[in-house]
Amino acid sequence: MDSKGFRTDLVLVAIIALAAALRVHDFVTQSLWLDEAISFREASGSLPEVIAATLNENFPPLHNVILWASMAVLGDAEWALRLPSVLMGMATVGLVYLIGVQLESRRVGLLAALFLAVSPFHIWYAQEARMYALLAFAAALFAACALAYRAKPSPGRLAAMALAGAVLLYSHVFGTAAWIGILVGLAPYLRGERDKAVGVALGAVASALMFAPWVLVSMGSRIGAVAADGFWIAPTTLHSVLHALLQLTGGVGPAAFLLTLIAAALLARGFFRPSVWFVGCWCASSIVADLAVSLLVVPLFISRYLIASLPPLLLLAAIGAGVIARHWRPATAILAVLGVATGLTGAAPAPRAQWREAAAWLTAQVAKGDCVLVVASYSEAPLDYYLRGRLPCVVPVDPPDRAAALLPEPAPPRLFVVVAHANGSEAQVLAALADRYAQAATEHYRGIELYRLDART
Repeated sequence: MDSKGFRTDLVLVAIIALAAALRVHDFVTQSLWLDEAISFREASGSLPEVIAATLNENFPPLHNVILWASMAVLGDAEWALRLPSVLMGMATVGLVYLIGVQLESRRVGLLAALFLAVSPFHIWYAQEARMYALLAFAAALFAACALAYRAKPSPGRLAAMALAGAVLLYSHVFGTAAWIGILVGLAPYLRGERDKAVGVALGAVASALMFAPWVLVSMGSRIGAVAADGFWIAPTTLHSVLHALLQLTGGVGPAAFLLTLIAAALLARGFFRPSVWFVGCWCASSIVADLAVSLLVVPLFISRYLIASLPPLLLLAAIGAGVIARHWRPATAILAVLGVATGLTGAAPAPRAQWREAAAWLTAQVAKGDCVLVVASYSEAPLDYYLRGRLPCVVPVDPPDRAAALLPEPAPPRLFVVVAHANGSEAQVLAALADRYAQAATEHYRGIELYRLDART
């Protein structure tokens, strides 16, 4: 190994160590939030039960299967549920380096890996027991395998590309968009190379065939149900799109830094240079697909669904940094420092609801004979994770005005009402119970309102 390669390896190890430190730091400080608790619930039980539970969801089952396997080995503590995402987040940093080297140079690979290592958005979702770290990892893995096959075709690399494509398709519903974007991005590299093009096509077909069973048994019906019944996400507006994109980049400061570098890449290289085209197609695929679905079918435009676009966005910025560094060598170190500074000072998504703290308060307050009403019913999942059956009377309430009808008999002497992300439903519950109970105390935790009601005498 030459001295330059040795130095590159040392820098890469340092970047991955930084990524690991940032993703492990305080990764169980915040409570599991609603969706994480639902993932825990769906991943509990036997493997057939995990698959059956995911059939009712809007995403493929791979993350739940990974969580099921992790729980079998590590248990179901918060750290164990989030550890797979931490590891996949770290691995994605290494994959981004490999992609940067394949597309441009070691300098570009290192800068892209560094930008991802300090990305507040990626750190946040690498600390969450959901499928978003998996989605970014799977997209980077498929891109790396596809580029490796293009560079040196072999049966082993073709098989790796096909399997990585299946992993991406099974990671999330928008994994399909990233899969298509990466395949389209390969086109300039395959021009005039018929054998490689045929191999890539075969790999893509193999990925699609591996994914076909899930499409046949679940996705078609779920997509139809979501289109017919709607979804919880607010209608897509220009403001919501800009807000999601700013969250993806980490805020105004990081976005300005990255856009400056992207502009340098586009001005110097043009959009149709193969490396720029590749990362551009990959980056745009999830954003365009999510926007199209949101405008034409049902609103789905939120930042976490776009996480597969983050690695190519940072790769494009790194290409721009590489262009600048070629003309002014000190720029590499300066842009690396600026990238770290803007990343570490960027904004993460809003903090998670404090379910752990709410559950601890209830455990301390609820006495024998009391009952806990949980509004809405889906909010029972995080409470159930932390209470683990310690409270015998926990009743999900849906809709809020049915609270009185759902009370057990005889009527409990005290009620504790739990309302997540209060939006007026707490008033409906209190009004429905006003004839029989008087409000005696309130408690607030981030994202959660708790009320103690005493029976009227």
